[in-house]
Amino acid sequence: KKAFDNFNTANMLNAFILKWIYQGHVEVIEVDREFWGFGKTKDSLHILSRPQAMARLEEDFFERVEYALAFSDDGYMTEKSFRYYISNYRYSMVGFLDSFAENLSEPWKRKTILLER
Repeated sequence: KKAFDNFNTANMLNAFILKWIYQGHVEVIEVDREFWGFGKTKDSLHILSRPQAMARLEEDFFERVEYALAFSDDGYMTEKSFRYYISNYRYSMVGFLDSFAENLSEPWKRKTILLER
């Protein structure tokens, strides 16, 4: 079995985030949060700029990350703000993930779907 056959949606979405970080469009920062006097540090995503020439699925995911920022108090996307986004736009997100997984499940579509603009 080839490594190329081991695609899954979570790995691909994580790869997009890593790509944006590497290209300098997104940064991961630790944000100090205080809740009832207890300090807590959370990793958060901060969008610095919009990547150019993204593939269609990559751009769809980037837009969802941007929308999730609307559920953030400070402009940084945390796991919590992304969960709020998902819970408020559940059907849209499920449709996106189903489409993403379907396109990755067919090897002949992968290159086209991931690279087409």
